[in-house]
Amino acid sequence: MHFILKIGLALFLCWFIALILLWVYQDHFIFFPPESNFEPPEYQQSHLQIQTKNALLNGWYLKKDTTKPTLIFFGGNASNTGYLIEFFDHNLDANILAMQYRGYGRSSGKPSQKALFEDALALYDWLVQKQQVPAQSIFIMGQSLGTGVATYLASQRAVKGVILLTPYASITRLAQQKYPFFPIALLLRHPFNSLQYASQIKAPVMMFFAEQDNMIPRSESILLQQAWNANKQSFIVKDTDHLSIFTVDVFAIIQQFIAK
Repeated sequence: MHFILKIGLALFLCWFIALILLWVYQDHFIFFPPESNFEPPEYQQSHLQIQTKNALLNGWYLKKDTTKPTLIFFGGNASNTGYLIEFFDHNLDANILAMQYRGYGRSSGKPSQKALFEDALALYDWLVQKQQVPAQSIFIMGQSLGTGVATYLASQRAVKGVILLTPYASITRLAQQKYPFFPIALLLRHPFNSLQYASQIKAPVMMFFAEQDNMIPRSESILLQQAWNANKQSFIVKDTDHLSIFTVDVFAIIQQFIAK
């Protein structure tokens, strides 16, 4: 019995230490700022900085034609938006605002759910107030982590439509599945609970699911789709995984969606 108690105590201590480590280092599991600060030199004229609350964001505003739709893009947790600008430019007939998150690229500050949500609102307001872009021409696009930011923004501001690539229901749900023996809901500072906001959104949504997504279970994406309180459609992108979902065919479908 004494031996069993020792084993039990040792297991509890290991669990408790792991619990503390999850709490302290959780930001490193959610946010992965890329090491590269790549900025495409051929798009230097489109590069800009936008001051938000306590941060200076770096990114790009491809302003083609004010009569065309405008798309605000929020990237994945390890993505460098600089590598996507040329692809966006060549495959979407739209104005595109794509900024690096706080702590990503040359953007200042530290990423958090609160900060990313605040910045998303600031970017939308910058477009509407400073650039005179009408709300009825704005689309929001998010990939992976960015789908949570896009969903939140769509619940707070009027937009014409939302585009989500490899979306999730909530980071809390994903983390709980990965760490079933820990009280994730009590630990997590960045829940990114898209389910909470989906029912508040009136704008239509187009979702893309990677056929071989090894990071976000399709059941989680479908759960978000079911909660969406507006017109919705989804596509399974064959022969793609979580990181390779950006394809010419996907963007052709997106172009049809934003051109309506």
